[in-house]
Amino acid sequence: MTAMCDGRISAPDIRRQAYTADGFESALDAQYVAFLNNPTKGMKLDRNLKVVYWSPLIMNLDENRFIELSHSWLNKYVDTPGVVGWPPAVLDFSDQVNGTE
Repeated sequence: MTAMCDGRISAPDIRRQAYTADGFESALDAQYVAFLNNPTKGMKLDRNLKVVYWSPLIMNLDENRFIELSHSWLNKYVDTPGVVGWPPAVLDFSDQVNGTE
């Protein structure tokens, strides 16, 4: 999902360098970190309410796939104890295409 995107403001940023076989995994990890740590794009943690707000791009997945991916991403990319057990909610985001009104 982070390797390609549709150019919307809420979508992952387009990578400025080409992907190569040699550094693909680390480049993809960097894209996930950037996407998930941008509270206007992939995910936002509300540490007071203990809620994880997800992009509709992620929330629209099949429920089992969403649970599998969200738990995997939270465990790998988020350094907040107990966050995997927080309830999910949909992140309010802009559906605007970059560069348009």
